[in-house]
Amino acid sequence: MTETEMKNRLHSLGNLTALPEGINRSITNKRFEEKITLVSGDATASAPHLQSWLSLSSCTTTAIVDRTHELIMKLVTRWPDPT
Repeated sequence: MTETEMKNRLHSLGNLTALPEGINRSITNKRFEEKITLVSGDATASAPHLQSWLSLSSCTTTAIVDRTHELIMKLVTRWPDPT
């Protein structure tokens, strides 16, 4: 992923994750591989329904877009349109 592509997706839904505060602070600027190691080592942070990205070997634009769609589908399933 180029620097420009990453900047464009930095704050997109597919690039965000729910983490405990301590882990979130510690991984902010680490390489993707290091993030996987740190998050995988914490049972709460690595919950499969939250962290599907832990099985990836690298962070790509395609992975971010796919994860965005995955999370949107979870949201729609959880809170369907009442109309």
